[in-house]
Amino acid sequence: MFDNCDVKIRLSTMSSIKKIHFIHIGKTGGTAIKYALEPYSFTKKHQIVLNKHNLGLMDVPKGEKVFFCVRGPILRFINAFYSRLRLGRPRYYAPWINEETVVFKNFETPNELAKI
Repeated sequence: MFDNCDVKIRLSTMSSIKKIHFIHIGKTGGTAIKYALEPYSFTKKHQIVLNKHNLGLMDVPKGEKVFFCVRGPILRFINAFYSRLRLGRPRYYAPWINEETVVFKNFETPNELAKI
């Protein structure tokens, strides 16, 4: 059990920790980055906040730092095509929606889809 003094010291230490938010943009290697950084996400001076896909730049509190990765649009499209073809496996499983079923029955490669 903490006495009041210990609690105040701990709270003041927590408030001085600087947050650095990772904005996860889909198909840019973000999941690998999150797994790599997870063991190092909290230090005495910094907390790396490993956010999910739904967090945008406008959601980060003013004054807090951010970082993210980007990928060329062609490589991102190719990666997204094959990821959905595999239903997100091996890490995830997300069944196809109706439109994806049509696409993957008609197009074997992302290049074939891109040409239409």
